[in-house]
Amino acid sequence: MEKRGLKVTKLTSEQNLEWQTMCESTYARIRGPVVPADIYDQTMKLLAEFRAANPAK
Repeated sequence: MEKRGLKVTKLTSEQNLEWQTMCESTYARIRGPVVPADIYDQTMKLLAEFRAANPAK
């Protein structure tokens, strides 16, 4: 996508942590009212397994 003009802005570690914290603060509002709790829980479990098997570069 960068080849087509997308500008990528690299985040600092502090900015990345702030973004992650903000995103995680929404989880309780999403689980149940937006996404059924069982589906949400299974998705989060699979995500954790994937991340454990594929560490970020």
